Amino acid sequence: MVDEAAGDVVLGLAKKRRIRRLCHFTRLESLRLMIEDRCIKPSTEVGPDWVNDKDRYDGHLGHVCCSITYPNVYLLNQFAKDDLDAWCVLLLKCDLLGEPGVRFCPVNAATANGQYVQGGALGFMTLFEEEVRVGNRPRKRTPRQPASVPTDNQAEVLVPGRVSLTFLLEVVVASNAGLDRAGAALRRWPSFWGMPKPQVRLEERMFRPEVYWDLKLFSDPLPLPPVPFDEGT
Repeated sequence: MVDEAAGDVVLGLAKKRRIRRLCHFTRLESLRLMIEDRCIKPSTEVGPDWVNDKDRYDGHLGHVCCSITYPNVYLLNQFAKDDLDAWCVLLLKCDLLGEPGVRFCPVNAATANGQYVQGGALGFMTLFEEEVRVGNRPRKRTPRQPASVPTDNQAEVLVPGRVSLTFLLEVVVASNAGLDRAGAALRRWPSFWGMPKPQVRLEERMFRPEVYWDLKLFSDPLPLPPVPFDEGT
């Protein structure tokens, strides 16, 4: 009951901030396996060759790493190593924020071995503090920073266990080559699921670190179509 009540509070706060999506980045070859499994699995359930971050200093190996509104583009580019054609960003329903056991971190969750990770509404609110400090590196909000964007682009949402693909809204890729790979993976989407096949979007800017400096100065420069909460949430 406590988890459920906390989830409702978090969803209410998210609605006030007009948050419409979570993001999870992955390799396109992993997307094919996710479709076969009908879910995104945490690190504890996949082989070492399929894990994005083999270190996971945050210690939450049973959680799926997500972010709010935009991907952690700095980490994505570090993992991709100039091969963004092979990667995608999955846009997920923000109803995940209200799931039991979800935890939040205002900075990269690996910072200080997960010291800043916490759950509940208080944990969620830390993502949007006026200043987030990592050592001697402060991150400050500006008046024109969208309310739906955390203060630090590396802020994380940690979702426990498997994330069902019923939460999947769209697949975003960085190139035409990525479009082809994503299309090939989604051809495996079973019609008997009773769910519409997610759209694939080419949005190269979503993968560029320099775009996120613009978030501090201007209104949202990447206005993907707003995604409403599910009915009844």
